Amino acid sequence: MEMLAESDKFKTFSDALKKAGLADKLKEKGPFTLLAPTDEAFAAIPKADLAALMKDPEMLKGILSNHIIPGARYTRNKLVKAGTVKTLGGAELTIKADAKKVVTVSDARLLKGMTFLPVDGNGMILGIDKVIMSAAAPTPAATTAPAATPAKPAK
Repeated sequence: MEMLAESDKFKTFSDALKKAGLADKLKEKGPFTLLAPTDEAFAAIPKADLAALMKDPEMLKGILSNHIIPGARYTRNKLVKAGTVKTLGGAELTIKADAKKVVTVSDARLLKGMTFLPVDGNGMILGIDKVIMSAAAPTPAATTAPAATPAKPAK
């Protein structure tokens, strides 16, 4: 966690993990792989949605749990070989590499040069360019939308 907090690329993610109550989980004995969205990835979320998300620890936990892969320390190559991985939040993420060796995890791109092994050795951190908004976790827009009006029965 300290590595994320001290980085100039993952401050928002580090703060979000703390607000979601997941920071302590990452201090536990691993192994695990952390898919870490950059600050730019969070900045791509509409401001109102991001503000709502950061104020809702449960929703935040649901989304961020899908950035934690328990039970393994995946490198870029091991992720590609796995093809799919299951997250702490229960989502199944698909990993693909194209002809140019660009690796995607669901709709997020793995960033080259952003792979870190935390000092305590319990996991691997891989930088990604998007926040994974999985179907397993509601997005702020989905939870704040007004309820649909029930259809009237036909006469």
